[in-house]
Amino acid sequence: MVAFVQETHFRKDAVPVFRSPRYPDVYHSTYVNSKTRGVSILIARSAPWELLGTCTDDDGRYLFVKGKLGGQVYTLANVYLPNTKQLRALAGILDILEGFAEGTVLLGVDLNVALDPVIDVSRGSSHLAYSYLCRMRHLLHTHQLVDVWRTVNPDVRDYIFYSADRHVYSRLDYFLIRHSALPQVNSSTIDTITFSDHALLHLSLKIPLPTPRAWQWRLNESLLQDVEISRQVDETLSRYFAENSTEDISPVTLWAAHKCVVRGELIRLGTRRKREKAREVARLLDEVSRLEQLHKRSHGQDARSALMVARRKLKEKLDVTTKTVLTTGRRYFFEHGNKCGRLLA
Repeated sequence: MVAFVQETHFRKDAVPVFRSPRYPDVYHSTYVNSKTRGVSILIARSAPWELLGTCTDDDGRYLFVKGKLGGQVYTLANVYLPNTKQLRALAGILDILEGFAEGTVLLGVDLNVALDPVIDVSRGSSHLAYSYLCRMRHLLHTHQLVDVWRTVNPDVRDYIFYSADRHVYSRLDYFLIRHSALPQVNSSTIDTITFSDHALLHLSLKIPLPTPRAWQWRLNESLLQDVEISRQVDETLSRYFAENSTEDISPVTLWAAHKCVVRGELIRLGTRRKREKAREVARLLDEVSRLEQLHKRSHGQDARSALMVARRKLKEKLDVTTKTVLTTGRRYFFEHGNKCGRLLA
């Protein structure tokens, strides 16, 4: 998995250290003078990534990363255009990308412009002249770049950004690839707008990746804090020892086997709790999505109020996971902060 992040708001001399076991390879492009703009590319540990080169600018507008993924060369480009003079900025960036790129080019870009306002803006119009938008589309066509989401969803009206000031939905974020790479596309979808004013844009490509490593179980300590789960584990252990404490079974075998029973019970209960949480989050996401589609059609204040309530409930549910991650991070620094180990090095 590769994540394209825009508007990171990191100053060049104060970029925080990003420590994530899931995303060990992180690349930034930041603005020199202030905490504005900024783009980043994060590459997951599961991706067999081999870096070949990077290209950034001092304005924090673009980041190009070139490397091998699954034995093939890919150029990942993350671009964040200004609010004005987008055509000039995009033309200059694409010229630089043309000289840097190798292999399959994947460009994630916030154009700050809806390329086709008739279907990409909820009110059906744009403040930019039609001729200006035509020149921008012609520029992309000259560089053989295709809007992946529109290609996959030619008849769908959906939006990725909501302007609370203008009460307008629009589609400003794009994944662009060259015509020759279209057969590699599996799917492209737009998520529901939740904690940000932009929705997540997903792109799935057919990339030959190696078989993932075997899964190893590790105890989730939070299970032991759940009273109901602790009670069920106690009942399972009591029943196990009552049924298996016989003369033909040695105490060593009885004790060794009970560990497998406890592990199986914790896996079952943990999986059930995880599914229940995922089901609840999915229900809230569906509710947010339904209200969002209703608001996109009606633009009514009642629909907007109900949407904000649903988003708040979803945020409260997701905050539980965020709190767990923060607690894990604080524990890690407490345990390893003053020891001679990898963290200190």
